[in-house]
Amino acid sequence: MLGVQYTYFAAIRYGNAATATILQSLECVIVPCFLAVRFRRMPGRRTLFAVFLAVAGTFLLVTHGSFTTLSISGKALFWGILTALTAAFYTLQPIKLLHQWGADVTVGWGMLIGGAVLSFIHPPWHAAGNFSPAAVPGIAFVILFGTLVAFLCYLEGLKYLSASETTVLATAEPLSAAFLTVVWLHVPLGFFDWAGALMIISTIFILALKGKHA
Repeated sequence: MLGVQYTYFAAIRYGNAATATILQSLECVIVPCFLAVRFRRMPGRRTLFAVFLAVAGTFLLVTHGSFTTLSISGKALFWGILTALTAAFYTLQPIKLLHQWGADVTVGWGMLIGGAVLSFIHPPWHAAGNFSPAAVPGIAFVILFGTLVAFLCYLEGLKYLSASETTVLATAEPLSAAFLTVVWLHVPLGFFDWAGALMIISTIFILALKGKHA
């Protein structure tokens, strides 16, 4: 949990919420590729096509079609890709813990251990900046709903939904992030941004369709 949360917020810091969330969606391609290597199985045509769309979509998103320049900073790209890797690890690693202890215990201990580790690196009582009373509700919202409730619902959903169903429902995150970034935060997204985002998000449906017919 520490890895996926830290890298995600770092990607937002150096880029924006839409780009960070869309790059995190590459997790849905990383997971089947990892499983193919682990179990020494050649990926199917759907998986290979999804990988192609993911790479092409990422290229459009970060370069706007140019081979010589980046449309986002190198740090935003680095943390965005790292977010996808840590999200893939977060999806695969706690399966045994979920079956034994459930989502609430897994999330609770994950937050406790992650917070304790990060406190040694950056003690919260030494945090720089001015915190106004208006900032308190925002921080509380991120902690309760953006972290605790979000992770708890995601892991709890894995107990009742198949991987393909969970993946399709998870597409609401990058779509809503892109929409709110444009409408609420007034961050402009151009043609190449939307084209790359749609290519990346479409890989989720392709892989989910594969899982449904498997």
